[in-house]
Amino acid sequence: MKTQNNRDKMKIRFLGVGSPLSQRYYNISVLINDLILLDAPPGIDKKIMEYNLPLDDINYVFITHFHGDHILGLPQFLLNVRMLKRTKPLYVVGPVGIENIVRSLLKLTFKGEEEDIIENSKTVFVSISEERVQGDIDNLTFGAYKLSHGNEIDYGYSICLNNRIISYTGDTGPCENLEILVKKSDIIILDMTFENTTKTHLGIDYTKSKSKEYKDKIFFGVHRGKEIDDLIIDIKGVNLPADGDIYEI
Repeated sequence: MKTQNNRDKMKIRFLGVGSPLSQRYYNISVLINDLILLDAPPGIDKKIMEYNLPLDDINYVFITHFHGDHILGLPQFLLNVRMLKRTKPLYVVGPVGIENIVRSLLKLTFKGEEEDIIENSKTVFVSISEERVQGDIDNLTFGAYKLSHGNEIDYGYSICLNNRIISYTGDTGPCENLEILVKKSDIIILDMTFENTTKTHLGIDYTKSKSKEYKDKIFFGVHRGKEIDDLIIDIKGVNLPADGDIYEI
């Protein structure tokens, strides 16, 4: 792997790498350059503060889908951000319906405060409904790709930083947009839930095949648990981070 100049390095912090059935790992969530949060599982605010990271530095939150292990930490996160008297926007990006879902979660968890939390956390919702989207939010260039996760509307994201593209699938089975996302990316954070790929999750087999096909790309296998960790010691060409690991690439 070629080392980048310090000013070009991208910092990838794996707050959690697990699945809902993980026995050792916190649920999947990734922080890029301490600025961009990918998915918000329960307790994400505490996990961020555990690493002494300022919540107010995060300007973008990307939600892949509305399953609990990917979004249920967002209400508490927004509550804590509200307390910081934030002055800049906090962009929350997700599938169509993201605003209604978040408002409903806030109503359930902090009834009567939902409007104040959204207003004073400076939350701006960005809803995605197309099959593929390329766009800009503030100073960030991103792409959204509709993936395959059963009946759940689910998106993977690509983010352009330092003239490179880092992508995150969240949960997905094989589909055309997944192949497009992998092909266009320099760094790929892949769902690796099971030993064998299913219609709704990728497996060790998929990650192995892609690392062989694209030897010039950097792969990370996440959404893991003990159920597959006992099956893998090492996968050539694939990084297997633990909770809290930081990669500067």
